Amino acid sequence: MTAERIPFDPSAGLREVGNALTGYQEASAGALDLSDLLEKSNLLAERSSVDAIGALPAADANQLVSDLIRIVVPVNFTVAGPFDHDLALGTQPTPGLRKSAELATLEPSSDAFRFLKTRLIRERNRVSAMLRAYEVRLKVAGL
Repeated sequence: MTAERIPFDPSAGLREVGNALTGYQEASAGALDLSDLLEKSNLLAERSSVDAIGALPAADANQLVSDLIRIVVPVNFTVAGPFDHDLALGTQPTPGLRKSAELATLEPSSDAFRFLKTRLIRERNRVSAMLRAYEVRLKVAGL
C-alpha cells in the first residue's frame, strides 16, 4: 500500500541549516554574523512543522513538501548549485559557508580576509534567498 502523504519533514532541513549557521558563526569568531538567518530558519522551521503541514489536504501537503525540499536541498547540500557537480565525499550542511573558520585565522585588513569574507557574504546571501523563497511558498500554502 502506498502512503497518502510524502514521508518527509522539510522543517528538519531548516533545523539542519540552523545548526550549521550556529557553528559557522561561532567558528568565524564574530567575523561573520549569521544570527538573523539563524532566527529566520528557526521561525520557518516552526511554521513548516509536520503538524502544520499535516493540517493541509494530502495533495496540497505533498506538493508543499516537495516544493520546500527543492528550495532547501541545493543550499544545504551543494556549493556549486543546480548546474554543476559537487563531490559527494566530505560534505557538511550548508557547505558554501564551511570556510567561515578561516576568517578567525586571518588578519582583518588582509586581502585574503576580504576576499574570503566577500565569498562568504555571497553564500550568506544564497542562504537568505533560500529562506525568502521558503517563506513565500509557506505563505502561498496559507502557513
